[in-house]
Amino acid sequence: MKISEALKMERIKRNLLQKDMIRGLKISKSHYSLIEKGVHRIYVDDLMKMLANNKIDYQSFFDEVAKDYGYEDDVRKLTHELDLAFYKRDLKKTREIKKKIAESDTPIELKYHADLVEAELANSKVATKICKKINEEIFSVDNWTQTRGCFKIIW
Repeated sequence: MKISEALKMERIKRNLLQKDMIRGLKISKSHYSLIEKGVHRIYVDDLMKMLANNKIDYQSFFDEVAKDYGYEDDVRKLTHELDLAFYKRDLKKTREIKKKIAESDTPIELKYHADLVEAELANSKVATKICKKINEEIFSVDNWTQTRGCFKIIW
């Protein structure tokens, strides 16, 4: 989905008028109308301000449009696949996904997540070496429970 289509969809979903979407921005209603039609482009600064002003979650918004611009979020996709395998209690699928994760350029957190999911489904202990690495990663930040962006395992 293109940005222009996503903006229009969000505006309609929220029962907003075009003038509501551009409130606080230096964009005319006629210019915004052309943005929604895909005739004109929107500056990133204006787009981000528009999303914030209208309480539109930017991550969800960009997830909707990313594929049309050639962006595939492999980390999100692999995390989702791993979570599904966990909830379905599918150890074989978990191991396949873990292999994909190991072969890809993904954050170390996802690799640890895969280790933990595999151990849980196999009803086995996580290797001591991996446990040490996870602990080092978690406790490498003094206030790891409060620091945004620090290591986290999404379970």
